[in-house]
Amino acid sequence: LYKFELGFAESIYGWSISLMCLFNVLFFYIMGKSRWWHYKKSFFAAVQALTVFCLILIVVSRNIFVQLAAAGLTGITYAAVYSSHQYYGVSGGANRSRRMAIHEIILGTGYAVGSVLGGVISDHLGRNWPYIFGAIVISLAGLIQVIIWFALKQNDQSSSNEKTSFLTSPT
Repeated sequence: LYKFELGFAESIYGWSISLMCLFNVLFFYIMGKSRWWHYKKSFFAAVQALTVFCLILIVVSRNIFVQLAAAGLTGITYAAVYSSHQYYGVSGGANRSRRMAIHEIILGTGYAVGSVLGGVISDHLGRNWPYIFGAIVISLAGLIQVIIWFALKQNDQSSSNEKTSFLTSPT
């Protein structure tokens, strides 16, 4: 994308990846030293929305500084999603080593499938399409999560109402 579509030098790609990794490391550090993000659905949803926003920026912008900013922000979102998956995968659970192995298997599979699929999509549909596809997949996953959250909330409310009506009903 950078070289063939946008006409950027190869070094710009290197700067982009370096910024992404720098922000990634910084946010890993911040998340590792804090607990403010634990069990916050709004944080996780915001991270997903920011990821989609960054992917859209990459697709629509031809400005080098916007591309670099999107790469840096993507480093933050990657750290947030990775840390969240790792934390929730092992928190409170037994057999943590098994859960960590599952975490790494999921990530490794995602890297392999994502790389191959991204290359195939890029070759057949164009250099922007892996980013468009990623934005679509993340948006659909976010929509499914919201539906599940609302369904669980409705389920919790209805079971609370049933318990309350049982306790207050004259029998």
